[in-house]
Amino acid sequence: MKNNFSNTFLVELRIKYINKVILKQQKLFVFFSMSEIGKRFKELIIANNDSNKSFATKIDVNANYISMMITGRKPISDSILYSIKKEIPNLNEEWLIHGKGNMFISTKDVVTNEVDNLFSKISDDEFALYFAKHKDRLLKNEIIKVIIDKTVSELYIQKLKEDIQNLSNNSQ
Repeated sequence: MKNNFSNTFLVELRIKYINKVILKQQKLFVFFSMSEIGKRFKELIIANNDSNKSFATKIDVNANYISMMITGRKPISDSILYSIKKEIPNLNEEWLIHGKGNMFISTKDVVTNEVDNLFSKISDDEFALYFAKHKDRLLKNEIIKVIIDKTVSELYIQKLKEDIQNLSNNSQ
């Protein structure tokens, strides 16, 4: 009876030890990941020509919290990431979180994404009427030039696809 008790006790002890080792490994991995993100976060602050304190003010967080994010003691939450993106719209989130790609995405891509989001809310007819009324002023705007270039490119590609389809249908 005593032997069975000691075996059970040893098994439970081993399980507790294994669980502690696994937990330490998980904490180490999370800390490593967070500290890698923290290093990139610090690079971003430096690239933005800011101090921790001035950047904290810009994104409306405590300067101590910035330090904790840089050292990996605190995560970069979604709300903080949103504030950072508002402050630095061309930040590549993939770079900050996963270390993939460049720190910044091109301004043209940022503008195109914002324009797509904005103009997806109005109809083509509404946009055409507005554009016709304000053509001279709008053509001076870089954002509108991007929209026009993108729209013309998409229409041209669509027309080419239709022509290719018609050619293949006619050759059959």
